[in-house]
Amino acid sequence: MNKDNKALFISLGSNINPLQNLNNAINFLKDEFGNIKVSKFYLTPAITGPKSTNKQKDYLNAADRKSTRLNSSH
Repeated sequence: MNKDNKALFISLGSNINPLQNLNNAINFLKDEFGNIKVSKFYLTPAITGPKSTNKQKDYLNAADRKSTRLNSSH
């Protein structure tokens, strides 16, 4: 990473066709930005409200790291 660049992290997650959706998102980011670094995938339990009766599927999550010259105020 160039000393003038700042680290940029993008969180990814899905609980609907999670593996397919995360891979699609990663491929999109690669197409848009070139080489990217992606974390391991993590399975995270869905959190629902105390009065919710709607059980959700667990989430598959990851993070992408890029570098940017953009200032954080943009």
